[in-house]
Amino acid sequence: MKIRKIIRMNVLNIVVWAVFFIMWAAGMSNNVYWSVTRQLLTMIFMTFGLMIQMISGVLDLSFAAEISASTCIGACLLRTGMPLVPAMAVVLVFHLGLGALKGFLVAGLRVNPVIITLALQIIVSNLSGLFTGDHMVIFNRKDVYASHAFWLSLSVLSMVSSLFLCFFLKRTYYGKYLRMLGENPAAVRESGLNHTAIRMIISMAASVFYGIAAMVLLFITSSGSSSNGSHYLYPVIAAACMGGISFLNGRGRVSGAWAGTVSAVMFMHIIVILGIQSSLEAILEGLIIIISILLAVHPANN
Repeated sequence: MKIRKIIRMNVLNIVVWAVFFIMWAAGMSNNVYWSVTRQLLTMIFMTFGLMIQMISGVLDLSFAAEISASTCIGACLLRTGMPLVPAMAVVLVFHLGLGALKGFLVAGLRVNPVIITLALQIIVSNLSGLFTGDHMVIFNRKDVYASHAFWLSLSVLSMVSSLFLCFFLKRTYYGKYLRMLGENPAAVRESGLNHTAIRMIISMAASVFYGIAAMVLLFITSSGSSSNGSHYLYPVIAAACMGGISFLNGRGRVSGAWAGTVSAVMFMHIIVILGIQSSLEAILEGLIIIISILLAVHPANN
């Protein structure tokens, strides 16, 4: 029964992987694998951040807009000649500040968190648009260009982050509070715990991973744009859902985040190779999200 449940929960992953490797057997270019690896190491940090929020019962719709805005900030600072480390520190502080605000609003306002994150998405995306419009802020810094050493360092960071999250979710009180918030937020409020502080800490932890993703985009594109991270919104949500991460019942694992992100990246490359239009891609991503949620909820009701 356990094997059947695992297969049912991962049916979308299995289908995507099967299609990808069939295309590989049919003569897919070897360059695709390097592209998959780079995209995976960019998206996994976004999925980690979204996973933290979703396990706590929050479907975060603002993270992509926050990443776009922070790339604009970082690019502007680097273009003016600010050293790399202070500029990246500002990017991280920006995300931490937004994370604290998001956690405070989610805890303080008794409305569905989706409404709050949607409002923040609109505000942040338009604020960055006021400064850049439809243009990109481009800077020329050879020391931030991506290299093999950069991707190797990013691989190590992703592994360290995975181990940290496993420890955080399984061995710490905040990990337990995280799942409690996703399973029964009312019980956490009535328990006497500082609900607002817990929400803020959780949201700020997620924002650290969003900040890392923003830095990666800055490093590999040498630019900032109000649309720099917007196209990651639905793929990352789809990745989290395909990984069995749910904002409805406090469920989610680091292994699921990896599996879902691999599937999402493979899916994106399948779409590109087959030449499918972007509008159809968005439709398919929406269907994947719906089906994944149904697969995650159905076993819980049986």
